[in-house]
Amino acid sequence: MATRRAGKPPHGSNGMGLSASRTDQWLTYWLRNYPLLNDPPDLPVHWRRVVRVFNVLGKKSHDARLAAAAQAHHIPTLLTFNTKDFHRFPVLQLLDPRSL
Repeated sequence: MATRRAGKPPHGSNGMGLSASRTDQWLTYWLRNYPLLNDPPDLPVHWRRVVRVFNVLGKKSHDARLAAAAQAHHIPTLLTFNTKDFHRFPVLQLLDPRSL
């Protein structure tokens, strides 16, 4: 499971600095090579538990939802540029793409 970069994107407000055309190429590649997982019906139950157990408030609830989705799908590792926001969820192994 992967997330976007936290805080200010690396190239200003243009995310990773890709053009719309290049972004479309990457999306085409990802969609061909990696399965997309649908939200399981019990995701709200997982999400609620994560929010409650880790006392998540506000915008951090989006991170909690990703953690809950990973749990619901039995995905142990989260690939993210934003490891600091996910340290509060010890059920996840965190991997920063810059370390690869």
